[in-house]
Order: sequence, then C-alpha cells, then structure tokens
Amino acid sequence: MTRRISTKQKIKKFFKKEAIAIFRVSFIFIILMLLCIMNRVSEYRAEKAKVQQPTVEVPGRYIGEFSISHYCSCPICTGTPKGSRTATGHIPREGRTVAVDPKLIPLHSTIYVEGEGVYVAEDIGGGVKGKHLDVYVDDHQRALQLGTLKGQKKKVYILE
Repeated sequence: MTRRISTKQKIKKFFKKEAIAIFRVSFIFIILMLLCIMNRVSEYRAEKAKVQQPTVEVPGRYIGEFSISHYCSCPICTGTPKGSRTATGHIPREGRTVAVDPKLIPLHSTIYVEGEGVYVAEDIGGGVKGKHLDVYVDDHQRALQLGTLKGQKKKVYILE
C-alpha cells in the first residue's frame, strides 16, 4: 500500500528541504563573512601594533654601532680603591660618565647613544677596546643588574 501524498504536503516538504538548504548556505556564508572580518581586524591590529621609531635628527657625526656594558667605582669593577677619579680627573657620575676607547672617541667628547641618552667620554678602561662603551652607574648591584647588553648594539654619535 502506497500512501498518496497530497500536493499541499509535497509543496510543504519541498519548501522544508529548500528552507534547510537555504539555511545551510546562509549559515556558511555568515561564518565565512565573520572569518573575513576577524582576519581584517587582526591585520588592522597588527599594523596598529607596529611601533614606528620616530626619526630623530642628531646634530653630530655618526661613528657606528657600539656594544654597551656598565660599571661602578668599586674595586671589583675598576681594580682601584673606591672613590677614584676618571681618566680625565673627574669624579664619575651616573647619567654622565662613560668609558671609551680614546682611539675612536676622544676624551671629553660629548656623545649621544641612541635610546640611552647623552654622555661625556670621561674615562677609559682596560676592557674598553674598539666599538664598546662602559657606562658608569652608582652602585655595584645596579652594574651587575644592567650588565652587558649582549647582542644589542646601539648607534653612537659624537655631538658637535
């Protein structure tokens, strides 16, 4: 016995199948649109997150990229009694004094270390050879904490 389906039921069944198909296509379309929007948002965030370093005009002569280390006036760092003076006769000061190789940077020169600041070449050191700077800090713990900026090179300029 076959059961006869009325025309009305056929139309209902047809539209039900079509509605499900339309729903599936719409659902897939919405998912794809959301993925595209999320991709654009992540691209926008990545672009926005890129920090662009401002271009700074430095009124001086570029002398190269130098490695940086830190020292204090204790006997461990300098090999001399505490409170000793620099090679130029000054008392070393944090934020001012830097030890240099006088073959590259003349003593008493004012230098700018990119990202660090302005220093005066007031000292020389046994371990300061070539493109290396030794920045003075007030205490030994801080010198150890800052240590050597391994693998980091900083651009250095002699200010006119």
